[in-house]
Amino acid sequence: MELSIEYILIAIVVIVVLWWLFKPMWSENFDITKISTPQAPIGDNKLYNLAPLDINCKNQGVNQFTLSQGVPNGSETSNNIQYDYSCSKDVNFGQSLPSTTPPGPNQSLMDLTKQYIDCQGKPIVEFQLKNVDANNVQYSYTCGSIPLTAVKDYTTDWKDYGTSGQIVNLDKQNVNCGSDQVLSSIKVAEDAENKKLRYEFKCGVPQLPPAPPGPQWYETTPFRIIVVIIILLLLSSSAGSIYNAMRSSSSSYSAPPTFELEELP
Repeated sequence: MELSIEYILIAIVVIVVLWWLFKPMWSENFDITKISTPQAPIGDNKLYNLAPLDINCKNQGVNQFTLSQGVPNGSETSNNIQYDYSCSKDVNFGQSLPSTTPPGPNQSLMDLTKQYIDCQGKPIVEFQLKNVDANNVQYSYTCGSIPLTAVKDYTTDWKDYGTSGQIVNLDKQNVNCGSDQVLSSIKVAEDAENKKLRYEFKCGVPQLPPAPPGPQWYETTPFRIIVVIIILLLLSSSAGSIYNAMRSSSSSYSAPPTFELEELP
């Protein structure tokens, strides 16, 4: 019987370990998909050269973006630019709501300070700077309809933009909401005195759908496996005890005494 108790104690330890390994675990974070826009010529480095670059998360939230110079064919320099960006994955942001910023000048990088993308607490799912006419640009952007929670203000670091105000200076800026948030607003700010710029932006947490209810502890596969193991161990132990008892009784068995018959005279 002592052997059976040892087996049961071992089985209890095993079931606790397996339950810890297999119990349902739900994360508040969402998966991230990394994407790059097709490359476009940088041209004369004016603001309107950003127009072909469309950051489009296809009804998912924009989590991060940065402008980079494309490097085709392994060359060290490039006359192309692209946006590298990240989108949330498999999160419901509701109906898409298109909007635009007011038209503004399209020359210097600092003209971008007049363009403010604001989804007012809802997620940005797409944005693109578009040429309105020969002298003006505006952002065309799309918001989700489900509000974000815990919306907070963030900024990138101040970076020099030089005397020319070329758009290539945006490649020093990385707008990033981190692992569990998406963008709700984007704006470029200027420190004219020191010739620096930075992004000012808001990020918020998506309202993820509640996790589906998990099974009761006694309905889980690990628990059922352990029950079967315990039953088999008990049967094995019982069978071993019966077998040992039978061997013990057979070894202790003594044959009855024998008598010799004497012949009568």
